Amino acid sequence: MKTKTPFIIAFLLMALAALTRLVPHIPNFTALEGITLFGAAYLGSKQRSIFLVLLVMFLTDFILNNTIARSFFTEQQGLIFFSDYMVFNALSIIAMVWIGSFMLKKVTVLNIGTSALVASIVFFLITNFGAWLTNHGLLYSRDFNGLMQAYIAGYPFLKSSFWGSMLFTFVIFGMYALVNKLIATRSLQNA
Repeated sequence: MKTKTPFIIAFLLMALAALTRLVPHIPNFTALEGITLFGAAYLGSKQRSIFLVLLVMFLTDFILNNTIARSFFTEQQGLIFFSDYMVFNALSIIAMVWIGSFMLKKVTVLNIGTSALVASIVFFLITNFGAWLTNHGLLYSRDFNGLMQAYIAGYPFLKSSFWGSMLFTFVIFGMYALVNKLIATRSLQNA
């Protein structure tokens, strides 16, 4: 049972952090990057981390796309299970897990902060590239200028994504360290 405890704690922290996508928040100020990096550091395998974070993203996107964001899908009837943007969100998750597995082999304050910064930038670059690529020429022209316009339009979201990433990444990693320390202290007291 002791070997499963850290995984259970990690999973519960990720599930709790996923709720930040569902409560009213500043755009992109969520724990998405934090749970992705946390999963990369503590869930043991890249595949498991990718699967769990993509599952969280799919479930929360399903809820959001069929409730408060439903007005963005005017051409689709019925429930929204999938949309173009989700491909680029998934690609950013995969990239962030890879970055986290590399940068967080040793979990330190510096590595946590650096990986949160890099994750924010990677998410911004991939998802805004996706916004440019999948807009079918409606919002951005299909050239370098249009791509730059997509990045400029996304810049305000980069700022809130960065601050959300920093805050939630440190909170999640800190809570995990605190809970593990409490468990270790209790184990020593009971021994």
